[in-house]
Amino acid sequence: MESDVDADIFDAYMNDGQVDCSAWEIPHPTEPGWFILSIHDAEDGPVCIWGRKVAP
Repeated sequence: MESDVDADIFDAYMNDGQVDCSAWEIPHPTEPGWFILSIHDAEDGPVCIWGRKVAP
């Protein structure tokens, strides 16, 4: 989230106890087939983990 939102939004999340990350518009990978595995809080703020199916 840190590099995807304005600094004031990120600072409010990190410093003010604001737990609302709805202003975060998560950029989707450009290649097809990706999906969100998880969105969770980490030491440096919210993180989005992407995954996609691997052909056998």
